[in-house]
Amino acid sequence: MLFTNLQSLYRLLMSEPEAAQKFHRVKRFAIYTLILITVSELCSVAGVYPLKMLLDGFMNNTATSLLVTIALVAFGLNSFHAGIHQWMDLHRSQATYLNYGYVLGYSHEHQMNMDIDWHSEHSTGEKDSVLTSNMKKVDNLIDILVFDIVPTLLQVVLISLGLLFIGWQYSALALGTVAIYVWVANKYEKKFSYWRKQAHDQDKVFRSLGSEQIKGYKTIRDFGLVRRESERYRATIDTFTLGEKPRRKIRMWHWIVQNSIMNVAGLMLLGYIIWQLQSKTISVGTAVLLTAWFAKMHADMYRISNFQRESQEGIEALNEIVTMLNTKTQIVNAPTTVSVHTLESSIEFDHVSFAYNGSDEHAVKDITCKADANQMIALVGESGSGKSTLVSLLMRDYDPTEGSIRIGGVDLRDINREEYLRDFVGPVPQAPMLFDGTIRSNICFGKLDASDEEIETAARKAFAHDFIMKFDQGYNTPVGEDGIRLSGGQKQRIAIARALIKDPKLLILDEATSSLDEVSQSRVKQSIDERKNECTRFVIAHRFSTIENADMVILLDSGRMVDYGTITELQHRSELFRRLQNQLVFEIED
Repeated sequence: MLFTNLQSLYRLLMSEPEAAQKFHRVKRFAIYTLILITVSELCSVAGVYPLKMLLDGFMNNTATSLLVTIALVAFGLNSFHAGIHQWMDLHRSQATYLNYGYVLGYSHEHQMNMDIDWHSEHSTGEKDSVLTSNMKKVDNLIDILVFDIVPTLLQVVLISLGLLFIGWQYSALALGTVAIYVWVANKYEKKFSYWRKQAHDQDKVFRSLGSEQIKGYKTIRDFGLVRRESERYRATIDTFTLGEKPRRKIRMWHWIVQNSIMNVAGLMLLGYIIWQLQSKTISVGTAVLLTAWFAKMHADMYRISNFQRESQEGIEALNEIVTMLNTKTQIVNAPTTVSVHTLESSIEFDHVSFAYNGSDEHAVKDITCKADANQMIALVGESGSGKSTLVSLLMRDYDPTEGSIRIGGVDLRDINREEYLRDFVGPVPQAPMLFDGTIRSNICFGKLDASDEEIETAARKAFAHDFIMKFDQGYNTPVGEDGIRLSGGQKQRIAIARALIKDPKLLILDEATSSLDEVSQSRVKQSIDERKNECTRFVIAHRFSTIENADMVILLDSGRMVDYGTITELQHRSELFRRLQNQLVFEIED
């Protein structure tokens, strides 16, 4: 499972040319570091041998000059090992940070491109957990696997070969101890898997709840429920904390058993060494060498045990990341796409039907109509009639389950989606989201190279310039997270300016002036109407006054288009349209 997921992650990264190019740097650092690791471990294992030679030489009255030479060799090996180790750590950290940055960046972009349904099924806390908490665990897993386990196994192999050279009994004892130690560790890790999953799930719950509460702090405070929600958050933490007791108990017994294995092996080794010293089968130097090598192996076992613990957490995190990365968006570009720069902005719905995933009922059914370029198309209907669904289809959040939408005579599925949204469409949602930056950065979000003059022109068209200049910092005024420092109407005007600065061929207004007062709404409407020869306007109306100049009104009811035409035509022939006019949510202007 571990190596399968690592291979999947590697293939996914290599499938992206830019990510693949960057990842080659990680590979170079990793290979260079592994070479250093090999040399380092050779020095570490061999560095003990001169100590044996010194002791044996001293016992046998070897010449002082030779002993000094051996001592210098020992000093040189250990110094070289220490130097390589420090140099290795430098490259290890570079490879780790590069790997973390590349995988995180790739995963973040993939997550941003996921379908709307996927985002609606996962909370912000869950998505954040995949990108931060899980990514750190995976990064730690790869770091330990490459830079700890590889040298540990290399050292175990080298020591086993050295022990075999001295006597097969020592090598058999060492390898037998390793086998039993790993077997016990594996047994405990399997037993611990349930508790680890429980901890992971509980951790996601309180992190997700905390993220949601921080995001909605004002609503919680406005309802006077800070204490209640804080107690609710503390309760999830308490659940996690109480679950730690059985988890720590298992860990404790795991440590006791594994430590006992190493202690028993150590006693067996010590007894055998004493017996061989008494029978003068081995020298004092050999006894010290054996003790030193077993001590190193003892430390290696703890590294392996730590890897088993960390790896299980990392494997679960890696599984979540790979599952997300293997979840492909259903909205994909055709093999060959048409550039939007060559298209006019006419819109045609050709027998369009759509049902949301998991629903047997169509949200819109058999919609057929056509609007010429630069016309204004208005959608009118009661709540749930399919207005927002049509906008989502036009924004290509979804593809129709039946029929097609054509822009400039070209099927929307054959148009490059990113280019279409970036260069062709200017969306203004009913509840616009502003980023935690300045008014200037939010207006030019879709056109980062916009000049100050272009920014001000767009703000004036949205009738936002006057209120902006009332702030001390003008266009450099911070808006706060999600524009919290601005009123609803001010946020909507910034969103309108953000769409207009792109100079789009298709302007989509989803109740875009619902938070504006009548005067502001009238001015914004006038500004949008002035673009009638520049772009097609697709409008969801909350007031009839916003659509009085519409070239076409599409009347929707229960997902079906029951009629279309001008306002005058619908007033004469549609009872539903006349009823909607009489509802308080609309404003009639004669």
